[in-house]
Amino acid sequence: MIKKLGLVNPNDDVDFFRVSSTKYILELSKKSNLVIFYADEIWDGKQTESHYFKSFKLKPNQAAEIGLLIDSLNILPIPSDKFIEDWSQGFDGITYVIEWKKDNQYSFKRYWTPSATINLQEARVLSDFADRQLDNIIDYQVKKKLFEKEIPFYSWRYNGAIITKAISDMKAFRQYKRKKRKQLKDQ
Repeated sequence: MIKKLGLVNPNDDVDFFRVSSTKYILELSKKSNLVIFYADEIWDGKQTESHYFKSFKLKPNQAAEIGLLIDSLNILPIPSDKFIEDWSQGFDGITYVIEWKKDNQYSFKRYWTPSATINLQEARVLSDFADRQLDNIIDYQVKKKLFEKEIPFYSWRYNGAIITKAISDMKAFRQYKRKKRKQLKDQ
């Protein structure tokens, strides 16, 4: 996935900060500053091998603002949720993964739905960071709408849900259906 999306590999000699969730992947590095949206195709009730990705480059001021936010909220020292007493766990919701690499240090931390454990200081900080401020800085709603307009599938998994597009052109849908049947038969 890292190679397919053109993200920094933790084994490379490049410092980076990355936030991954079902909403998007955001990466800051000297190599690139971007946010990536992705969807997995669902056909006939099953996930296929087809994916759709759309990258948006962040403006330098957006990357700088995120960097300042990370520092001001003291995000990097927050331990993974399994090391925070009383952090809630569940099956649905949004899990955030925060990775960063600086020189020879690498960190990988996971946080299940910070808003579900809002009584904890760490959860409040992470929820504010990921669900409010970060989304605002990257213009999440605008980018999400642009991405969703371009998804080439009739049914897909995205943002934790399965979505089906309304069929407005039956001829195009029949062509797509034939193409999918042939693809699946050839696999």
